[in-house]
Amino acid sequence: MVPVPVPRAVLDALTSIEVTHNTGAASGFKLTFTLTNRSPLQTLFLVAAGQTPMLRVIIVLTIDGTPQVLMDGVMTLNQLAPGSQPGQSTLTVIGEDLTKAMDLIDFSGFPFPAMPVEARIALIIAKYAVFGMIPLVIPSLFTDVPILSSVFQRSRV
Repeated sequence: MVPVPVPRAVLDALTSIEVTHNTGAASGFKLTFTLTNRSPLQTLFLVAAGQTPMLRVIIVLTIDGTPQVLMDGVMTLNQLAPGSQPGQSTLTVIGEDLTKAMDLIDFSGFPFPAMPVEARIALIIAKYAVFGMIPLVIPSLFTDVPILSSVFQRSRV
């Protein structure tokens, strides 16, 4: 899941970028490429043939030498359509932010016996370290550590 810069041929084929940021739902992006018959992208997506690979996409905009990350996500859909000129086609790549990849990994029902809230949060975030999330939790001044685990409490009921 380590992102690497794309080859020059990919940047040359890129014609438009659209990034949508949402607060209540997943953010998304749309990349449009114009491909020729000899484009390496054409070969890659024809080999995938209908199955969208889980590719990580990071869109970075550099202004005055300062890079700004516009989107960090994964590709969810690709569409290849014929172009307006012979020998050309249009590839549209649509994706969502990293919450899409996090939704694919189910960690529900994971027990947290005798752990304060801060330790639980750090453990939950640590599961997503492969996506670049660093578990930095600032503990509260007064911690409340549960004495009984949830397993013991259920057996007493």
